[in-house]
Amino acid sequence: MIYLEQQKARYMEKISDILSSLPPYVSPYINSILARKDTSFRTAYAYAYALKIFFRYISENLHENEPGVEFLSSLLPRDIETYIGTLVSYETDEDREHNRKCAPHMKKHYHHMSASARAQNLAAVRGLYKHLIKNQMLSVNPAALASTPVVPKKEVIAMNRMEAVKMVENVKESKAPLVRTQFAERQQTRDACIVSLLLYTGMRISELVGINKQDIHKEDNSVTVIRKGGRKETLYYGDNTASSIETYLSDPERKDSEDDPDALFVSRKGTRISVSAVERMVHKYSVSATYKHITPHKLRSTYATNLYENTHDAMKVKDALGHSSMGVVQKYIDRGQENRKEAADDVNYSDQW
Repeated sequence: MIYLEQQKARYMEKISDILSSLPPYVSPYINSILARKDTSFRTAYAYAYALKIFFRYISENLHENEPGVEFLSSLLPRDIETYIGTLVSYETDEDREHNRKCAPHMKKHYHHMSASARAQNLAAVRGLYKHLIKNQMLSVNPAALASTPVVPKKEVIAMNRMEAVKMVENVKESKAPLVRTQFAERQQTRDACIVSLLLYTGMRISELVGINKQDIHKEDNSVTVIRKGGRKETLYYGDNTASSIETYLSDPERKDSEDDPDALFVSRKGTRISVSAVERMVHKYSVSATYKHITPHKLRSTYATNLYENTHDAMKVKDALGHSSMGVVQKYIDRGQENRKEAADDVNYSDQW
């Protein structure tokens, strides 16, 4: 079973568990999302989880334990907005379990949902209403009239060239201040290969952990990854990355996973490396290279900004990152931060200041 199929099976189990506690008219809506494309199971899970929170709110705050479609039609836009507002700080199931058991002097746990996450939650509710209207089960969509949370524009965080060089040096020299040195040395060839692929191809972390050994093509320095939407795409890398890959594959201490022998990158436990493991690894090597909080996605941003600075070709950046539109790429080619840096030297009121 390939990595994508394993992921899908895991998410489908979670979705099934959530749907078992929701009204029966929710399942056809989630199934319609799953039917769109092969990788929609992540979106379906996110929407199912959002609706779980929505119906829990209805039960606990509107005192409707078995809401039918008639009840949904009775809600007003302000009811939906009030619900979205409660998501700024809310309890997950784990939070509730902790808060129920904790002593009075202990700090209770709450999750704080970002504006973008609240907007996605509202999108899930709107989608459910649209599905019910499409199937002639409802005639009104109060969620469509509810105000969408304003998502602030985020500045792209990326390393500059010197910071990226320092991080690569940290990997090569096994400088990992957050873990035991001997363990860092044991995994050095693997970590160097991972960082090189992230920095020199701009691939997503989900694409990296899904790579199989047979996806590496030494004859033309390329790797096949599965992009969003389930499409396969070939990415190309330079000689430095090719050397890192060859060193890793020929490392006598490298061991294949018994459960997943095709996996390119393997964890200390002998399983395919996880997203969280790569996140921790990237952080530990970047912490002394820059003051910025670096994640695998920030390495993708580093690749994109560096590529644009060297080529000034936005279309090349779009194709290299695997985006279908220029809109997403615009954030990587925005010179706002650079202009602000240059402005510091462009203003001078007095030489005697």
